Amino acid sequence: MTCLLVVLAYASMAAFACAMRGHHRTVFRRDTVPEVRRAWRIIGYALVAAALGVAVTCHGWGGGLVAWIAAVTVGGFALTLLLAVAPRWIVAPIVVAAVAAGLDSWSV
Repeated sequence: MTCLLVVLAYASMAAFACAMRGHHRTVFRRDTVPEVRRAWRIIGYALVAAALGVAVTCHGWGGGLVAWIAAVTVGGFALTLLLAVAPRWIVAPIVVAAVAAGLDSWSV
């Protein structure tokens, strides 16, 4: 479940980054309209809430909030590094980690 938590946190940070005009232009190589940016923000908020739900479900409220903050920090840091080095690849870690999270859940 920790892998799923980090995937959701990273995906939420990626959605928030795509909601910004400059990052959206860098990643998708085209400008965006306010409606699309609003949709990216809504997706980001939904993913942050899902990550919080996973963290609280797995670790309880005390440990869950700490795990959630740590996952959001790690996801944001990884996204920052990837945006600086290879901005068009921000989706690849989401796919790889989602597959890893799926395999992790099968092992239980």
